[in-house]
Parts: sequence; C-alpha cells; structure tokens
Amino acid sequence: MGFSKKFLDYYFTTPMQNELMRCFKNNAIHLNEKERQLFESLSQQLDKEYIENNLYAVTLSEILLLINNIQKQHENEPLVSHDIRSKISEKTNRVLSYIEKNFANIKSIDEIALHVYLNKNYLCRMFKKETNMTIMDYLYNYRIKQACEMLNNTDSSVAEIGALCGFESTSHFIKMFKSMLDCTPGKFRKKE
Repeated sequence: MGFSKKFLDYYFTTPMQNELMRCFKNNAIHLNEKERQLFESLSQQLDKEYIENNLYAVTLSEILLLINNIQKQHENEPLVSHDIRSKISEKTNRVLSYIEKNFANIKSIDEIALHVYLNKNYLCRMFKKETNMTIMDYLYNYRIKQACEMLNNTDSSVAEIGALCGFESTSHFIKMFKSMLDCTPGKFRKKE
C-alpha cells in the first residue's frame, strides 16, 4: 500500500504528516504477536473502508501511529534484550558491557579479548553461540545505533558522528550505515 503526497495532503496537516511518517525512517520493524494482530486488524478495517469508499483517515492514522510507537519502543531497546542477557554467561555479559562502554575506541577483537581476559578464538565462539551474532556484528550494530541517536538528537556533522562512533573514516561510516539501514546518515537525519 502506498500513500501519495496528494492523498496525505488531503487528510493530514503537514506537522501531522511528519509525525505519522516518522515510522518509515527504517525499512523494517519487528512486531510481536500482539502488535501483529492489531496491525492486521487495522489493515483489514482500512481495506474494508477503502472498498466501501468511506473516509479512512482515522484508521490510516491509527496504523501509522501504531508503527511509529512500535519503532520508538524498539529504538530504545538494547541490541541484546534484558531477557537474553539474563540467560547468557557472565563472560559474555562482560564482553557486552566492555563493547557498550568503549565502542568508539575498540580497534580489534584482540583488544576485547585482552580486556576481558579470554582467548580470542574461545571468545568468538562463545559470543556467537550465546548471542547469535559475531562480536564485530554486535560492535558495528551498536555503533550504528549510537550514530542514529546522535543524528536524531544533535547538530553534529555526519563526519563528526562517524568519528565519535569509532569509524576510521566518513566513507566507511556511510558505507556501514547504508548497508545496515539502507539509507545514508544524511537521508536518515532528513527523515526525522
């Protein structure tokens, strides 16, 4: 389903459009079962109203607000949930804490292994087994998450944010950002 500018202008003021459309700043969000059921119910209601040629702005705004609220909630969630964190080993939790505190300065897995007193190969296997992601995937995801927060909440340039988040160059930052979120940092900021 697509929403043309003409359609949105007809039903919503510009500030309302901006707020409602925030939910599309990322290409994908994950819905839990309750959220999925609510979304399906609203979508069916929207389809019915469309077929019957009724006004459906209220249902549409409910859908967009639902997606927007889910996205805001997910943005504030840690990459490894509290639920999973309570089930993983104390060693892996030490690694997560080290990465979260030092993400901007970490240069290699060797450095992490040294600081948590673990063999590099053992560390990599343990981390992957317990979190379902590699250490470098976690590090880059954490850096990009921090960059998103800075893009939304500061006036710092893309280059400054990339450097603050531990990327060695602006081009590497933009490349990683685009590969993870399917848009550049500049476009991400404008969507906000």
